[in-house]
Amino acid sequence: MQFWIDHETYPPEEVAIRFKYCLVSIHLFANGNGRHSRLMGDILLKALDSEHSFTWGRKSLGGR
Repeated sequence: MQFWIDHETYPPEEVAIRFKYCLVSIHLFANGNGRHSRLMGDILLKALDSEHSFTWGRKSLGGR
């Protein structure tokens, strides 16, 4: 993943999604793997100074 970031192989949003996918497949927790991986994807996206954010499937930012 560091190679992708250093060489701009993918845009930051795709790096964050790929990271989320890899992280969720590890299954760190009995429950909550999706929440954890989405949170880490969001944190990575902020660290990469992306102007975008993900809704992760929510229909609106204000609702659930």
